[in-house]
Amino acid sequence: MQTSALRYFLEVAAQGSIRKAAERLHVAASAISRQIAILEREFGGSLLTRHPLGVRLTPAGEILERQARATLKDLEQVKSDIDNLQEQHRGAIRIACSEGAVADLLFATLADLTQRPPAVAYDVIVMGSRKALEAVAREQCDIAVAFSPRPHPDVEVIRSAAHPTCVVLHPGHVLAKQAHIELGQLVGSPVGMLDESFAVRDLVDRALASEGLRLQTAVTINTIEAAKAYARNGLGVTFMPLYAVRRELATGILKAALVSNPPLSTSTVGLCVHRARSVPQAAQDLVGALSTRFDAYAQPTAQIGRS
Repeated sequence: MQTSALRYFLEVAAQGSIRKAAERLHVAASAISRQIAILEREFGGSLLTRHPLGVRLTPAGEILERQARATLKDLEQVKSDIDNLQEQHRGAIRIACSEGAVADLLFATLADLTQRPPAVAYDVIVMGSRKALEAVAREQCDIAVAFSPRPHPDVEVIRSAAHPTCVVLHPGHVLAKQAHIELGQLVGSPVGMLDESFAVRDLVDRALASEGLRLQTAVTINTIEAAKAYARNGLGVTFMPLYAVRRELATGILKAALVSNPPLSTSTVGLCVHRARSVPQAAQDLVGALSTRFDAYAQPTAQIGRS
């Protein structure tokens, strides 16, 4: 069986459409259809069902999807092992990373890897923590740096650092001089809330529920940078990990305050890998470098006093 058939099938499964898969893979839709037909003959059953908006997997297709991902990952590992025998490190290391950790943690670590083999490339995908964990679990990424990662049966958190969730606000806000804020003080004030793909949103919702409070969500936002801009323009407050606003606190363009509520005050950032599958040697080198940097990264609250 050619691996291209499995790759085509997995792209169709991901896109829910043969046409969209063909566009992403830059091949003819008819070529993908032929490969899937070969797979269906090989396995003796239908793998897809058609509907007006595209296709979905049959139960047999769902089984093949899981195994196809594992098979292709195993082949990548074999190639990596052979490369290692030849003292070579090739390929792309796929990293899912929380937006706020890209600059000061991930890129700072990559800058330290001066001995990186030239054939290694890094594929950095910025996404919310929930999606990052799922990307590792589904073996779409080798490593994830995720905020407040929830337990997942297929994902192991090999290193974590304490990073509280804080209230971020404009320096001119009435509460800007407080180092600690009670959630009740925000009732009635407009809030720019990160959307549900972010672990922060779940933490804030849990904290509010524990105190029986409801805040005025003026806008729902899907990026950290947009949430910071919302606060920076004085439109209201927002919530995010403290590490995400370190630079703004240092320059004074934003203020931050801690919240004395356990889901928010005890949050963490974690370094995550697949629980059962090994990663290529180059990815292992990156994991080691990130683990070392986590020690220095776990010093989040000092800037609150300076802010």
